[in-house]
Amino acid sequence: MKRKAYIYLAIIIIIASFIVVYPRLRPGNLKTVAQKVRLTDDIKYAVLVDYGRHSGRNRLFVWDYEKDKVVLSSPCAHGYGGGSTARHCVFSNKIGSGCSSEGRYTLEKERQMYQFPGRRCFPVKGLDKGKNDNAGKRAILIHPARMPSFPIYPFLIPVRVINLGFWTIRPASEGCITIPGKQYEELRKIVAASGVKHVILYVYDSSSLKDS
Repeated sequence: MKRKAYIYLAIIIIIASFIVVYPRLRPGNLKTVAQKVRLTDDIKYAVLVDYGRHSGRNRLFVWDYEKDKVVLSSPCAHGYGGGSTARHCVFSNKIGSGCSSEGRYTLEKERQMYQFPGRRCFPVKGLDKGKNDNAGKRAILIHPARMPSFPIYPFLIPVRVINLGFWTIRPASEGCITIPGKQYEELRKIVAASGVKHVILYVYDSSSLKDS
């Protein structure tokens, strides 16, 4: 009888935990967020980065306005500065902070990364004064990094380099939007087909949005 009681208790705990945690696992109402940040009708895609989500889940979503759905999902690391942890992202627009910055951005023409010749990246320009308008001075980019290309929940994507022996995870973000190489290549194709002028980037924290 005691063994059955323990089994039932374990099941109840698992179900209760799922009920509590599940809302934080969902990507939220991405359509509402995408429509909110669309500046003009000629913008075809919105790259939505939700740092309010668990870092072991997908956090970057590409919304296709014409198809009215997500066409790319990806894990995404946040900056390590300002007291940020793998569980919590601290935002800052300050130069040298090493933090991610929230708000709207436009993408600029893809180029090579200066520190890693041969590796491509998208520089971004912050549009929100006081929130992310130092993005250019801070050299904020969307770039590939050595990290899992699939959700690893309940484990977290670290904010620092982690050497596992058989594999080294290098999120390498001082505020940049870093994603796995596989998803970066898919993003490249999307941007190449539409042009950088038709893509908007929005970084936010869904835990602070009532409609998400």
